[in-house]
Formats: sequence, C-alpha cells, structure tokens
Amino acid sequence: MRGFFSPDGQILASASDDKTIKLWEVKTGKLIHVLGDWSRGEYFGHSGVVRAIAFSSDGQTLASGAKDKNVKVWQLGDDISDPNYRRVMITLSGHLFPVRAIAFSSDGQTLASGSEDNTIKLWDLNLGNTVQTLCNYYQGVHYIYTVAFNPDGQTLASGGRDGNIKIWQIERGEILQTLEGHEKDICVIVFHPQGDMIASGNVVLSVAFNPKNNILAIGNVGGIINI
Repeated sequence: MRGFFSPDGQILASASDDKTIKLWEVKTGKLIHVLGDWSRGEYFGHSGVVRAIAFSSDGQTLASGAKDKNVKVWQLGDDISDPNYRRVMITLSGHLFPVRAIAFSSDGQTLASGSEDNTIKLWDLNLGNTVQTLCNYYQGVHYIYTVAFNPDGQTLASGGRDGNIKIWQIERGEILQTLEGHEKDICVIVFHPQGDMIASGNVVLSVAFNPKNNILAIGNVGGIINI
C-alpha cells in the first residue's frame, strides 16, 4: 500500500493492489470515499494496480499512475464529500509500461510521470497532452520509481532501478548531472524547499524536509520515523 498526505495534512490518500484510491480523514480515521471503485459502477478508474499517487500543491487535485500504463487526474474540490466531485478530469495515455512515479509542479500546471518504460513524461494539465518526454535509453533499461520537481520548476530529479539520481533540465530535456552513491533502487527523492539540496532513499517509504530548517524526517519500513 502507498499513502500520501494532502498539503494541509487533513486527508490521506492510499492506493493498493485493489486498483482503487481511498481518501481518509486524518483527524477521525474515517473513510471518505473510494476513487475508481469498480464494484460500485465507477468504471472510469484504473484497470490495474495503482502504483503512484500525488496531490497538487493546493490539494484540489490528485493524480494517480497504475499498472494499466495510464495516469488519471482527479478533481477533488473544496468539499470532498460532494457527489459532483471525485470524477476523473483527464486520463493521460502514452506510457508503454506501468507508471511508477507521479509528481506535480509547484504551480500545478504540469505533471511528471515515470514509468517502467524508462521514460518520464511531462504533461500539460490544461491541454491534456505530453509536452516533453525525458528518456535515457542508451544507458539500458531502468525503471523510474520516483520523480520530483525543483521548486523553481526548471529542473526535475528522477531515481530508479539503476541506483542513480538524474537531474534534468526540463525545457531542453537534457541530463544536467548524474548523482551516484546508492547501491540499490532509489524509491524516493525530495527537494529542499529552497531547491538547493536533494534527499534520496532506497529502503525507506518517505522522506520530508521541514520547510523552516534543514531537519529531515525519514519514514522506514516497520513504522519507524527517524529525524
């Protein structure tokens, strides 16, 4: 199971092998809604295991990537219990293999998706199409497990099976730098809020910077958090 908090910390989105995304109220632990619940006739959901989820910075939109090779963008709205919301805004198709990583740009206008096809696609959410495909085929096939935008929106970091971090210049689609050091798959990458530092992890579930200082929190397998 994969989980992701909304920016205000009030909602937890979880994705699992049942092909759905569940939205939970953190304060009460109440299940608010199930996105793409085929058993309830919501046939617009994913047809494969959901591998990645992410909230936009304003918390109004959620994106998901799955084994069905598709990315779906969901409009949540201000009132998450409103039956008029929770519908797929866009289905983005183009990856050749399952989608493993999802990230919004800070302005919420662009979405990055990383796949087992060794590519990262950048999507314009206003137009619903691909504006850039970042690939590194000449270095072999390496699943993309995590992507993250620099807060300035000019660069993007990716990590995957090869154990290296790639820093991409988005507009030119070029690799600016390759950071080596991990011996295993990179599962998570996060930029410092100032954009001048990156934290990465392999056998961890999540990492997060405190925006007011350089304290880093790491969530490990087994429910342990290190600071």
